[in-house]
Amino acid sequence: MIIELLIDEVQEAQKYTNFVILMPSLPESYILNKITLKKETNKQRSSIRFEIHSKGKVLRIKQFFYDWAIPVITADTNLIHQGKSFEIEGIVGFIGIDYKGNQAASFCRWFTNIELSVLAGTFDEKEILMILQSLKAVDND
Repeated sequence: MIIELLIDEVQEAQKYTNFVILMPSLPESYILNKITLKKETNKQRSSIRFEIHSKGKVLRIKQFFYDWAIPVITADTNLIHQGKSFEIEGIVGFIGIDYKGNQAASFCRWFTNIELSVLAGTFDEKEILMILQSLKAVDND
C-alpha cells in the first residue's frame, strides 16, 4: 500500500522503513511535492518517493534499502549503463540514462539507494549534484 505524506510527516515515516530516509535542503526555487511511502511488510519492501519541481522542470527521487553489493561495488540500479561517475563526500555515484530513457543518476548513502530520474525538462549536472549533496537524514538516530 502506498501512502501519501506531508513534508512534516517524513520523520514519522522513518519508523516504517528499513533504510535511512534522506530529504533535501534546497533553495526556495525548488519545491518538494508528491511524497509517497511504501511501508515495510513481510510481502513488500519499503521505499519513499518524492518529486522536486523547479522552473518547469521535474525530477523524481526514489529511495530504498540496497545491500547486495556494498561495499564492494556501488550499484547503478536505475541506469541502462553506468554513465559518468561523480563523487560526493567520498561516495561514488553515476549520472546517465535510466531504463525509461530519462536523464538520471544513481547514488547510495548508508545502504539507502537513491535513484534520481528527470521527468520533465533538463537539469544540468551541477544542479543534480547539488540536489544529491543536499540529502540529509531525517532522523540522526
